[in-house]
Order: sequence, then C-alpha cells, then structure tokens
Amino acid sequence: EEYRIVLPDGAVRWVRDSAKARLGSGNIGIDGVVGDVTDRKLAEQELQASESRVRALLETAGQGIVAADANGRIGLVNITAEKMFGYGREEMLGQPVEMLLPESLRKIHRQRFAGYFSGPRTRRMDFGPDRSGRRKDGTEFPIEVNLSCFQATDGPIAVSFISDITGRKRMEDTIRGERNFLTSILD
Repeated sequence: EEYRIVLPDGAVRWVRDSAKARLGSGNIGIDGVVGDVTDRKLAEQELQASESRVRALLETAGQGIVAADANGRIGLVNITAEKMFGYGREEMLGQPVEMLLPESLRKIHRQRFAGYFSGPRTRRMDFGPDRSGRRKDGTEFPIEVNLSCFQATDGPIAVSFISDITGRKRMEDTIRGERNFLTSILD
C-alpha cells in the first residue's frame, strides 16, 4: 500500500509498506517493510502532468493531427481531425489511414507511405494537384498535409498535420476568375 506521511518538520513523503502476520508458539508478530517512494511518485505525477500538457496541445491545434504506425494504422487523432473528417476518435483508431482519402488516392498513398519509413523526414505530402481528404459522409475536400516522424519504443510513427484548405481554394478560384475577366477585357 502507498500513502503519504507528514514528517515532524512538515515535509511530505510517500511511502510503500508491506506487512505479513507471523504466528508461532503463542506469539503474534508482524514482519514488515516501509520504503520511501517519494521520488518515484513525484516522477509519476510529473509524467502525468506532462502527458496532460501534450494532450492539451494536440487538442487545441488548429490543424488535424493523425498519427499512424509503420503498418499505416491510426494510433492518435486530435479533435480537429475528428471534426474535419466527421468520424469519432473511436471510429478512426486502429483503422488504415487511407480511410481518410478518396478511393482514387488510396493505392498511391499506400505505396508512398510504405516508402516513407525508409528515409523519413519532415516534408509536405504531395498527391499532385488533387490533394483531397474524404469525410465520413463521402464528400471530398482539398487538404494540405505536412508529415513528420518520430521513433517510439514500439517503432516509427508518422504524424500528419492536416489543413482543410477549402477557403483558400475558393479565394484562389475567385482571384483566377477576376484575372481571367480582366485579361479578356484588356485583350
């Protein structure tokens, strides 16, 4: 059992104890050990706080974040990615990352994803002019994806930072239309 104790000087320590009753020749006794586990307990608390900070950073990111293992299975998703693609977290975890892509891009993505781990680096992912994501309802939307990779204890993890660029594409189309209009007038 672990519990906190307060020392006479007011310092708080964590201890772990174990005890065992000893019976013999009419005597009853207890054999036990008490060990100071304060350093371990403080390290655990700091780790939990650090994990909470990292989770908060992921969840407040303006980009969708999707991490996949070397087999292409999704292992981490933030809330922005959930909203962007229309899936709940539990629907994405453990699934192939290609579920988030249009059917037409899945084969090339699988090939490129497999090759990515032979020389992983931070880079922009490019599918050509048709960089699109696919929502749960089947609709496609333009995306921009930046890749990064890190080595976890159980293998490499690819992390995708995904932006829905629908608004930017609309603006580009508007500007292109205005340029075409002006060019036609001036010609």
